[in-house]
Amino acid sequence: MALIPSQILRVAILLSYFSILCNYKAIDMPAHQTYGGSWKFLTFIDLVIQAVFFGVCVLTDLSSLLTKGSANMEQERQLRKLIGLRDWIMAVLAFPVGVRSGLPKTSGQLYTSVAKSWHDVKIVGVSNCQFHSGGTKL
Repeated sequence: MALIPSQILRVAILLSYFSILCNYKAIDMPAHQTYGGSWKFLTFIDLVIQAVFFGVCVLTDLSSLLTKGSANMEQERQLRKLIGLRDWIMAVLAFPVGVRSGLPKTSGQLYTSVAKSWHDVKIVGVSNCQFHSGGTKL
């Protein structure tokens, strides 16, 4: 019953998420004292969802290690349910919220701000990647 590297990695990720959640309240932000507190931020909600997901992953790994080689059909059925729960959390909560919490509000705002700040930059030498902005070499 040796642990494989992916199982060790899942435990390490779970511990890091829990340490971040425990130390999150040490950050004193005025927005945390208003209505909703930390729960109004998608990044905090994503942090909690990811911690729960990796907790279920570690529980699945431990359960599969303990039931390996067992002939008990009830344990195998419970393990399949746990794997189904893990896959559901990943597909419905962890992945969509994790992807969305890292994106800007609208991609149009991002492109507009980049275009405004770099409108006078022109490429003068593609082979050696020299950029000039208003006569100043960047």
